[in-house]
Amino acid sequence: MGDEASPFSGDGGDAGGITALLEEMEDDVKDAILTGATKDTVLDKLILFTMRGVVEDRYIAQNPLEEPAFFERYFKKWVADGIKELETTRKEKEKLEKEITGVA
Repeated sequence: MGDEASPFSGDGGDAGGITALLEEMEDDVKDAILTGATKDTVLDKLILFTMRGVVEDRYIAQNPLEEPAFFERYFKKWVADGIKELETTRKEKEKLEKEITGVA
């Protein structure tokens, strides 16, 4: 941490870089989905758990109102977007393989 400014410091506005931090976190989550893993086993498990929830269209809490706000507003959306990107990448790969091999 040292001399680094905290993104949570400041007057409550975005002057502390909250948006940049959220964008970085979103990129990390999507990259983890596309590559299959991170160096953080807890994050990997949270992503896998969330992916199951997104695919099965279920909440992590028994009551949707108890769903953590950050999870619902950001993390779950990032995972859903990452799943879509993964599906798009797989379809593009299959299409290229068919073009290369000449198999219709």
